[in-house]
Amino acid sequence: KAAHKLSERFGGGAGLLDTEDLGLSVLSLGDLDADGNLDLLVGDQRRGVDSLLVLFLDKDEHLRTARRISQQEFGLVDDGVGREFDFFFGQALALLGDVDGDGTTEFAVGASQWTPSLDTPPGFTPRLGAILVGSLHRDGALARSVLISAQRGGFAGVLSESTEFGHTLAALGDLDG
Repeated sequence: KAAHKLSERFGGGAGLLDTEDLGLSVLSLGDLDADGNLDLLVGDQRRGVDSLLVLFLDKDEHLRTARRISQQEFGLVDDGVGREFDFFFGQALALLGDVDGDGTTEFAVGASQWTPSLDTPPGFTPRLGAILVGSLHRDGALARSVLISAQRGGFAGVLSESTEFGHTLAALGDLDG
């Protein structure tokens, strides 16, 4: 197999990609849109806003089309009082498959700098972190998501300051049968 470069200038990206840090993380989605070709989920940053790109490839593994999913679509906008944070959204990805059998593809995305505090002093971020589980429709649109962090999303654990939960992810499969 050969390697193919995908960028704003190569591999079909001209006119389809507008990015600064394409490839913060890369995840194969298999054939998401059922066209017989590989599709990718890629972490990206553009003008200071973290997002994910669903890259739909053609038979030659060149970019056919792309769909951007911003951190705002997952509900990560600011700290609740108007200060925007860089949550490091998209620095880690893991494919979970169709976990609930509804025909959508689930994946996990890390946001290791996320903090739940609305009264955090300016300039201070405790970096508890979060993992967001998203579901993708075949066209790459986000169907739904849930945030998992300290005392949220079914996780009963406590996270210490600077835990950076979600910094690295891996799909382990079904551990309890």
